[in-house]
Formats: sequence, C-alpha cells, structure tokens
Amino acid sequence: MIDWTKALCGVFAVIIEESGSYTYIAEAKEDTASAASPVWRVRRVSVTTDSSGNARTVVAWAGGVCGFVHSADDMASLSYADY
Repeated sequence: MIDWTKALCGVFAVIIEESGSYTYIAEAKEDTASAASPVWRVRRVSVTTDSSGNARTVVAWAGGVCGFVHSADDMASLSYADY
C-alpha cells in the first residue's frame, strides 16, 4: 500500500485544474489551506506533439520558483516561464 503522505513529500492539499492545453497543479503543506492564501506552490504542465509524433512535456513553476508562496484561486493568471 502507498503511504501518500510520504509519496507527496509532506504535501497535504492538492488542487488540479485544466484550462485549454494546460494543467495547473497547486500543492500546500496544510490540509485546511484556503485557495486564496499565499501558501501554495503552483506549476503549469503542457504536453505538445511535434510533426513526428514525439510528445514533449513541459513543467513551469509559477513565478519561476517552487516555493509555497502563491495563491491557488486563479492559477492561470500567474506568470510562468515559456520554454
């Protein structure tokens, strides 16, 4: 059996949203964290396919940092580095 507390590295709350071609994932260390509180680390994931059919997955952290410093109530409005 998987111990999800250990598997998620001490993260106790997760919000996943999809918008267009992006998936946004927010994680907080508090299970009672409000989405509006600046206690979330947020990343954006996108998957593209080139003309040969090869998939490329890109993960970008909000604000270029993986710290627990963002709110998760409007993840699409945060800034992300494009690769």
